[in-house]
Amino acid sequence: MARVVNSRFVGLDERTLFDLPTGSLKKACDKVNVLCVPARMAIITQPLNGRPACHYCGQCSRGCKSASNFSSSQVLIPPALATGRLRVITNAMAREIVVGKDGKAEAVAYIDRTTKEEKQVYARSFVVAASTCESARLLLNSRSTLLPQGLANSSGVVGRNLMDSVGSWGSG
Repeated sequence: MARVVNSRFVGLDERTLFDLPTGSLKKACDKVNVLCVPARMAIITQPLNGRPACHYCGQCSRGCKSASNFSSSQVLIPPALATGRLRVITNAMAREIVVGKDGKAEAVAYIDRTTKEEKQVYARSFVVAASTCESARLLLNSRSTLLPQGLANSSGVVGRNLMDSVGSWGSG
């Protein structure tokens, strides 16, 4: 159920989340034996949660000013700030998630990029939502006597078989 709620919030139709690609591009790829993978772009075509529908200005790669194209900085952060329960710490680089003696996360250690000092922020819960490589780095850096391979890595798989996007694209 959480996936459906989140999909709707982002602007995806959960009925088509896992559809395979079709159409002329798919047919052309099949002809030359190239794998065609769908790319969900989360661009809304109808108003949603106070965000206007896309007006097709073509500036998606520069950041959508109307928040019609999903990005966490424009869609998730503003409502979180509006609760009054979020504090954004700028010029900070998360170093590790500090785990207590009970094995639960209790703080995030970060480096203040302006002063070069290490600081910690404490909370009851944490969300690891960096890019693929940065999330893996953070989890692997979060070692303790209870978790010698890093946080969420009892299998030893974190940091292996990574796939990240550099945001490149082409047209023709």
